Amino acid sequence: MLAVLEDAIRCFGDERRTRSGRRRRRVREAEAWLFADDHAWPFSFVNVCAVFDLSPSAVRAALRGGQADARRPLSKLRLRMPPRRRARRVGAIAS
Repeated sequence: MLAVLEDAIRCFGDERRTRSGRRRRRVREAEAWLFADDHAWPFSFVNVCAVFDLSPSAVRAALRGGQADARRPLSKLRLRMPPRRRARRVGAIAS
């Protein structure tokens, strides 16, 4: 999920440097994904932000303000990962 978010931010950050048609299309697709309020799809922007405990509006504000630098990886942000849950061991079922 982090890779999806990083790629979208990187593509959106390429907006000013893009000249080719294919790259412009990727910028438009990234912009549509970043600014959509879709909650139904598991990999929607708002759901990805929820996984990493990010505020979608704060990320969008940073993108609109030009604060997102495509060269600076998203890993520089302090992301709070949800704790990993340990799987319970299930014993053999008696017949």
